[in-house]
Amino acid sequence: YTSAWSKNFWIKTTDSAASKHLVGKQEQSSPNQWVWTEINWGKIRSYVYNGFVWSTARQTTSTFNDGNLHMVTITYDGSWLQAWLLTYVDNVLQAVTNEYSWTVASTVLTNEPFQVNGRWWSTDSTHTWLVDELWVRSRALTTIEIGELYNSWAWLNPITLSTSLVSYYKMDETTGTTVADSVGSNNLT
Repeated sequence: YTSAWSKNFWIKTTDSAASKHLVGKQEQSSPNQWVWTEINWGKIRSYVYNGFVWSTARQTTSTFNDGNLHMVTITYDGSWLQAWLLTYVDNVLQAVTNEYSWTVASTVLTNEPFQVNGRWWSTDSTHTWLVDELWVRSRALTTIEIGELYNSWAWLNPITLSTSLVSYYKMDETTGTTVADSVGSNNLT
């Protein structure tokens, strides 16, 4: 990511362990930059690592490992201030704790594929969570747009807000090891 972005997805978990990776990107070679969202002790944590230092990590103060489906939206407006890495769960802006005080890296990988449920170098075969319906956009969604997305799913009439939609993974495959990108060519493997 080198500018504004948003990612949102549904999660269902009862996991209470640390650092269970949900959705992210990571370079597979030096400087090994990361952009990840994970479930950590039942809380949602997003972090950016620029290959040299942790740039930012923000974790919700509330837990979401109650076994219910929750829509998670992470937005970043492209500024260097960590205050603009925002977390919404079920259409509510979450209170967060800042675990690192550095600013967001000005350049964080753009060419690596998205990964779901694990990093490229580490697989966790004991998943106790479900990630579904991942959307990736090249801009920060507004609070109003996040509400529209959440409410459209509540009424089983999902909208995509196609403006700036880079990738959309329905995750409805029943066989194979590839998850198709419904709007682009960024399939997950």
